[in-house]
Amino acid sequence: AGCHGLDGAGNTPRYMGDPYADLLDDGWRTGGDRYSIENVVREGVFGKMPAAGDLTPEEMRDLLAHLAHLRGETAE
Repeated sequence: AGCHGLDGAGNTPRYMGDPYADLLDDGWRTGGDRYSIENVVREGVFGKMPAAGDLTPEEMRDLLAHLAHLRGETAE
């Protein structure tokens, strides 16, 4: 939430205006498919986002489901 905001739009004091922080737009830097997003989360983005390679498969599934919900792609 500190980077992407509670709603995923990236409107936080530190990252406002940074297109990488907005998880809701369609301007994904690595593609918007599930595998590309999972790779970014696991590997991080140099100078932009730390890696989260220690997430369990269940935690990653929940994170991706939450992101899809924020983007309006599911009716969760």
